[in-house]
Amino acid sequence: MSLSETSPLYFLYGEKSQKAFIDGFHIESIYERSRLYDWEITPHRHEDFLQILYIKSGGGLIQLGRNKEPIQSPSLVIAPRLIPHGFNFDKDIQGYVLTINQAHLRQLLSFDMSLLEVIEQPTQLTFDRNLEDWKGI
Repeated sequence: MSLSETSPLYFLYGEKSQKAFIDGFHIESIYERSRLYDWEITPHRHEDFLQILYIKSGGGLIQLGRNKEPIQSPSLVIAPRLIPHGFNFDKDIQGYVLTINQAHLRQLLSFDMSLLEVIEQPTQLTFDRNLEDWKGI
């Protein structure tokens, strides 16, 4: 059996109920969710939802599919629907996780194929804090 077949499906990590969702959109602090699970989010998937994690500061380890790598900050982590993903966060992690219905997001971004390609691939996009665009964030 593959990792995709054995990873549990959740709406939000640890929740099998969709009650937390309003119109397929949810945002929360990474710190608040991960501290409930002692900073470990075991590999899991979402049937309909894409997750984008904004890692402002802190680190840890990320698993996207079969790939494991250190968490960089600042970065965006893209976890498309059905892609197993898990995290071991450092206790100083700061950032947010956006969970959104991937089909809805595809419709919103349909004007730009390059954006659609970004949300379809599991990845960690890192940023240089020294760039002018990051000053003040």
